[in-house]
Amino acid sequence: MGTSCVAALIILEIASQIGLLAGKELIGKAMTVLCGVTLLAVTICILVLCVLTLTGPIYKPQLDFSTGDLETYGPIDKFAALVIASLIIGVAGYVGYHYVAPVG
Repeated sequence: MGTSCVAALIILEIASQIGLLAGKELIGKAMTVLCGVTLLAVTICILVLCVLTLTGPIYKPQLDFSTGDLETYGPIDKFAALVIASLIIGVAGYVGYHYVAPVG
């Protein structure tokens, strides 16, 4: 998931530069749509990671030497996931409320 987020951000950067350099309005609109879809994909990936962190044990590549098992994310990691998910949902709500034209 992290790799897909990085790839999506690279696509976003390339698409925004193409949209700025292109002199045609159609290409600019196509790049705007591509950037929007990429941002949506990144947002969904991050929210899925936050939900996975909050709902189940996520294992770290470290051994807990007292038990011999892999370590899992603790309460601090879960709190960070909750904060990140809340921020994403808040920003999406703000953008939706202020910038998306109401239908009807």
